[in-house]
Amino acid sequence: MTPLPALLCLVLAAASASTVWHKALITQDRLGAAARTQTVPVSEEILCAITATHTPWCHLFTHNASGCVMYDVLLDSLADPPPEGQDAAACRTRHRNVCIREGEVLQDGEEAEVECFPHTCREGVLEPQPKSTTCDGPFAEHAVGCVHFVDRNMRWCEARQYCSSLEADLAVAQPENFPSLQQFYLDNAGGQETWVGIKATKWLDGHAVNESEWYPGEPNGDLNTFCARMKKKDDNYLIYDISCDSSYRVVCMRG
Repeated sequence: MTPLPALLCLVLAAASASTVWHKALITQDRLGAAARTQTVPVSEEILCAITATHTPWCHLFTHNASGCVMYDVLLDSLADPPPEGQDAAACRTRHRNVCIREGEVLQDGEEAEVECFPHTCREGVLEPQPKSTTCDGPFAEHAVGCVHFVDRNMRWCEARQYCSSLEADLAVAQPENFPSLQQFYLDNAGGQETWVGIKATKWLDGHAVNESEWYPGEPNGDLNTFCARMKKKDDNYLIYDISCDSSYRVVCMRG
C-alpha cells in the first residue's frame, strides 16, 4: 500500500502536470534583488514545485536541506550560465525558450535591447539585428573588413547604438585578423583611444580575447562588467579595459 505522503505527492503532481520546472543557474545577486520571496518549510523538492506552481507570482525556486524559497525573478532556463567566479545557485524556473526583457516575457516579434543592441524575439530566442552585408556610404573595405571610423566621442553603449543605426556593430576581430585591426587603428585613429567590440573579456561575437591582444597587466578591472578600448602604446594598438561610462572614438563594422 502506498504511504499517504507519497500518495499525496503523486496526486498533487498530477494536478500540476501542466507546469514543467526546468533546471537553471542564477547568481546570488539576482536572487537578492527579488522584489518578492517566500520561504516554504518543505523537505521534498516535488512539494516545493507543487507549491510554486500554484503561486502565480513565483517564476523560480531554490530547494535545499533548509527548505524551499520562491522568487518573483524571471529567468530563462536556456540563459547563459553565470561567469566563472560568480556565486551562483541551482534553481528551477517555469520558463524555457522564452524572451525576457527587464522582468517581462516577450511575445514573438517584440523587440528588446540587449547590451545596447536591438534584438527581436523569434520562437523564444532573442536574435540580434542583422548587420548589413553592403559596404557603402561611410563604410569602406579594409583588410579587417567593412569598417567606418567615427571621429566623435561616445560612451560604449551610445557607440553601440550608433553603430546599430548604421546596420553595423562595434568592431570585432578573430585572432588571425587582429593584426589587421591594429593596422586599421594605426592608419585611421590618429593615436586616439577608440572603443572596440568587447564586453567582460569577450568579443561581441562570443570568443575570448587572447592574452596577446591585451596590454601587459590587462585586464585589471571588474571582469564581469567592464568594456574595452584600443589604446596606442609605443608603435601599436593594444586592448585596455575601462568603465563603459567613459567616452572614446568609435569604429563600426558591417558584415
